[in-house]
Amino acid sequence: MFSSPCATPVLITLLAVVAEQGNLFWGIVLLLLYSVGHSALVLVAGTSVGFVKNMTSNNKYGTLSKVLRIVMGSVILLIAFYMFYLGF
Repeated sequence: MFSSPCATPVLITLLAVVAEQGNLFWGIVLLLLYSVGHSALVLVAGTSVGFVKNMTSNNKYGTLSKVLRIVMGSVILLIAFYMFYLGF
């Protein structure tokens, strides 16, 4: 069985909603939709590895990749500073 620690809070929340309402059919639907969504993410992550390797080995995308890393790193850093500012 595939599971991650990040999935546990979602599963507990779904089970709590179902327990509160007492509707078995609604619980089946919620867990089925969650499992389909979770599996889709795993499939996309697994199948995109080859595509990313091909893209990164291409020199044409090398410069774009470096620029994108710097821009996204800066955005993450700005968000971190903002959250640090909110904390104090």
